[in-house]
Amino acid sequence: MKDAVTLTVTHIERMIPFTTCAFYLRRNDDSAAAAYVFGQNAERMRGASLAPGRGIVGWIIINGQPMHNTDPMLDLNDFLRDNGTGYRAAAVYPLNDGDKTIGALAVYSNELDAFGSNHLHLLESMARFASTSLHHAILYEQTRVNAQVDAPTGMPNGRALYEHAEKELIRAQEEGTALHVLSLNITGMRLVNYACGYQAGDKLPAVVAARPNQHARKHIELLADPPELHSAPSLRSHERESDLVAVNS
Repeated sequence: MKDAVTLTVTHIERMIPFTTCAFYLRRNDDSAAAAYVFGQNAERMRGASLAPGRGIVGWIIINGQPMHNTDPMLDLNDFLRDNGTGYRAAAVYPLNDGDKTIGALAVYSNELDAFGSNHLHLLESMARFASTSLHHAILYEQTRVNAQVDAPTGMPNGRALYEHAEKELIRAQEEGTALHVLSLNITGMRLVNYACGYQAGDKLPAVVAARPNQHARKHIELLADPPELHSAPSLRSHERESDLVAVNS
């Protein structure tokens, strides 16, 4: 996703003078997070949020329509204490995934009193380009995550476990520390399925996998459910040594 955003900003800055460019992503509660920010005040804005319906971006997130040449401080007051940068113009366009608005592309300028029609046409085109790029980036990320998740239990699967184990093995070799593997076996799964149903049986591995965290001094970072082990959490120590724990049913 970051690559898609960076490519979009590279195109924009070649054609449109801006002081700050921000990509806002819509959250489940309809607030807007300034996920990617470029230019002046980027560090002050990045990661901050606008409340649902707040400012230009909040209105666009809800309504899915662009707004331009309005007061930029309608957005920026929530991030900056004052307009010391001298912002004078703003143009904000929705980022859409089909019929759903998933974010907003905003440019703020302290050089222009207003963005011209050519600027706005270009921004509209770049917003469409960014929407498509973000759509594909989100699909790719979802596919990557889903490829590492065991559907019945919702836990990371064998691919995730072995990828994590490989990283931890390399880390242990580089640091000259030990890598421990502990395998736990779950018995009686068939009885659980018969008595309580398969949904309860699917939840049991995650419950069992979480138990070591309640009693061990090391912290579980990854719980995995590879089919070949049926259920396996992976642990990485926050101390000098590393642990991997596998739970088999």
